[in-house]
Amino acid sequence: MRRFLFCAFIASTVLGSAGIAGATAARTRINIAPLNDSGETGAATLEQQSDGSLLVTVLTHNAGPDAQPVHIHKGTCDNSTAIAFRLQNAVNGKSQTRLKGVKLSDLTSSANVINVHKSAKEMGTYVACGRIRA
Repeated sequence: MRRFLFCAFIASTVLGSAGIAGATAARTRINIAPLNDSGETGAATLEQQSDGSLLVTVLTHNAGPDAQPVHIHKGTCDNSTAIAFRLQNAVNGKSQTRLKGVKLSDLTSSANVINVHKSAKEMGTYVACGRIRA
């Protein structure tokens, strides 16, 4: 019986840390799809940190030459509304932001998306979007 419990513990530890289906209780990965024929794709990882902050890393491919504003918006990719959180601009396709006091569960429990804007000059043009979910 002990051997069975030990094997079950090891299996759950390995499977849990592997991030089955892209998500665990403290980490989720989302796909970022192109918008407005941009061809810009990517992924974002949202990971709860031990200090209570949320680390948001966005990596995109086929980004333009300008720094790109990145935000977490309320709503969906088809209909996003207010900015919930401003993230660091993506430079050369990468943005990394630590959001203090934000819980991953707060973002996965309602409709939220990560939007990538074309540039600071063209804020009204979204070039990529990904839906945040557990």
